[in-house]
Amino acid sequence: MFNDPFDHQARYLLPFSQDDFILKCESAIERIIFGDEVSLEFPTTLGSLLSLMRSGRDKLPKDEVMAQLRGGIKKTAAGLQKFEDKVNQYLLEQLEKTRVLCVSEHNDNVIMWSHYADEHKGIVMRLRCIEELDNNLLIARKMKYQKKYPAIANLDDFIKLSTGEKNINYYEKLMDIAYIKHEVWAYEDEWRVVTEIDTEENKNLYNDYQEYPRVFDALYFGCRISESDKGEIIDMLNGNLGHVEIFQAKKKAQEFGLQFERIR
Repeated sequence: MFNDPFDHQARYLLPFSQDDFILKCESAIERIIFGDEVSLEFPTTLGSLLSLMRSGRDKLPKDEVMAQLRGGIKKTAAGLQKFEDKVNQYLLEQLEKTRVLCVSEHNDNVIMWSHYADEHKGIVMRLRCIEELDNNLLIARKMKYQKKYPAIANLDDFIKLSTGEKNINYYEKLMDIAYIKHEVWAYEDEWRVVTEIDTEENKNLYNDYQEYPRVFDALYFGCRISESDKGEIIDMLNGNLGHVEIFQAKKKAQEFGLQFERIR
């Protein structure tokens, strides 16, 4: 579960009105059927129909054709909200099949220590990306922070996608939302690894993955950690984890902030 109710539960929008869609779609269809050379490289049902009409356009009365098509365009416009809802329902179903690893660029953010490290009584780990080990962090993506929900596509691109003048991998586009959060979270400077799982076989809300010991580079104790917890953790950091550097967080004397003293 996420502490942010919008995380992994945001939605995509069609950022245009029905009226704007009708005007733009009419113009595009007229251009494709009766205009100069066009390229419909990515076949769609609508694009195939328009190509067929274009091939016989010399015999088609332009005004009558556009008048007949206008009804279909208006019907499509009326269904845009239903399309948007269907896309977001599909998105939610796909996101439920994913698990997320979240990491930050910072080890000294006071708020994050409070949120994610038991009010400074926990730890922070410094991890490494090691190419020759092909570890999970190599596919991490930096989060985007913004105020508004993202768009499925702008008006021009949406119509070109419908006519076959442009292509998009809808699945990749939709899954991008896993890497978007509200701008108030920007202080976290988060990077994220999103992996898909078979939810029929694994119904847990988390997954345990083994990681190479070399990935664990350093450990930072919170400034409120108990001595018993500290001792227990230090005892674990031996053998193939004996290389891990250990630091103790302390409150700075002259300002609000943390500093770290190496203890191993």
